[in-house]
Amino acid sequence: MREVIIESAICILVGVVSLAVAVWIVASGSIVYLDGIALAIIVLTIGGFFLFNVLWSYRTGELRQVLQDWRKAEDSKSSQRDLKF
Repeated sequence: MREVIIESAICILVGVVSLAVAVWIVASGSIVYLDGIALAIIVLTIGGFFLFNVLWSYRTGELRQVLQDWRKAEDSKSSQRDLKF
């Protein structure tokens, strides 16, 4: 279970950073040069691969099951806390 969470967190982090770099390239005006276009294509491709991994993990049910288990654990903790008071 921890492996799925860590893998998804790393993939989301790399995907979001890649998208942020692409936005930075456009915002700084480097996109009009050949180097900027190439870098934008590269970071968008990398971001796509990593974010696709998270999407696929959710679609196959692996990540969805982990998230449901996590929510159930949180609900049981909160209900136990409510019973103590």
